Amino acid sequence: MNDIYSCKSNEFSHEAIIDRLNDISGEIEEEQEKPDEEYDRDKVFKLIYRQFIEGLKLSTGYRI
Repeated sequence: MNDIYSCKSNEFSHEAIIDRLNDISGEIEEEQEKPDEEYDRDKVFKLIYRQFIEGLKLSTGYRI
């Protein structure tokens, strides 16, 4: 039986996840620096959700 948790792609590598988290953090900071008229709360919410999902990938680990 195949191990459903094994992954041979770069999606779950620690370095790739940290890079994506840093990119998302940068996007959130850019959005928060905008004036109130241009600030998009939905976009920030979606970015925080993406950040959460990437963090979950760190907790699941990976096997190559």
